[in-house]
Amino acid sequence: MPSVEPLTAELLGPPRALLGGTEVDLGAARRRAVFSVLALRANQPVSPDELITAVWGDRPPGNAEASVYTYVSGLRKLLEPNRSARSASELLVSTGSGYSLRLDPEATDVARFEAHRQRAASLAPGAALKELDEALALWRGEALSGVPGPFAQAQRARLAELRLVTSERRAELALESGRHAEAVADLTALAAEHPLREGLRALLMTALHGAGRHAEALEVFRDTRRLLVERLGIEPGAELLAVYQRLLQGMVAPAAPLRAAIPVRRPPAPPSVVGRQHEVEVLARAVADLSTGRGGSVWLEGEPGIGKSALLAVLLDEAGRRGHQVAWG
Repeated sequence: MPSVEPLTAELLGPPRALLGGTEVDLGAARRRAVFSVLALRANQPVSPDELITAVWGDRPPGNAEASVYTYVSGLRKLLEPNRSARSASELLVSTGSGYSLRLDPEATDVARFEAHRQRAASLAPGAALKELDEALALWRGEALSGVPGPFAQAQRARLAELRLVTSERRAELALESGRHAEAVADLTALAAEHPLREGLRALLMTALHGAGRHAEALEVFRDTRRLLVERLGIEPGAELLAVYQRLLQGMVAPAAPLRAAIPVRRPPAPPSVVGRQHEVEVLARAVADLSTGRGGSVWLEGEPGIGKSALLAVLLDEAGRRGHQVAWG
């Protein structure tokens, strides 16, 4: 009997089966779905019931079991075209509880993707970056593209998240290696695809800042905050705020140019304010907002002698105690 040609399966894109490096036509969508399940669960038994649920979900047609048998038979002929009708399959074997696709450990691009990721986790930044580049180069589009069924849908979501996490880690390594301009290009595209993913936006801000594009880095924060408020009704999380604060602290202008531009003197000492508890609380909240990256303006208005300057002194004292730069002119 002729020897079986080595089989590889590519699933990080439209599913492909290659015999000895030559692609074979997997056929109709549901046969590709059965192949995808067997390839992702290579060397494990998969029962007919599992295949039916994977392809059709909770409402399979009455002939689902017969269809699975037909798809498996078709795949056997496709993957071992020289096998005689009387000999058992060596690639897609029958087990006591179903079917199993026999593949080498790294015969699928999904397995190779995972292997690159695992190796990168224990390497120095330069070598890890190379491993992640090789992992991401395996992708040919959306995983399991065009494959129907709940199994494929769940795997697409899982693999897409892994791809995104890998891209984020690759960007972190690029930043650690000082490759800020390169990281900006990759992160800009990723952030556009995932505008509400704060970790990506934080990395993009860091990359822009490292590339000397400070104003753009701050604009990313403002844009992200606007999107979060408009779409989700939430404020940025602690990680994004921390990056924003670090960038602000790194870009505060030195005191000398400020004094040269306008007359500046020390703020007055805060007096004892009586009967203005509500106003004091409003001002304290404004300073607290500033500490979390939400700046704004406060308008103090009233008759002469009513105590506006005293309230302002309280505000400036609170801002100074929280570590903000204060100017009084």
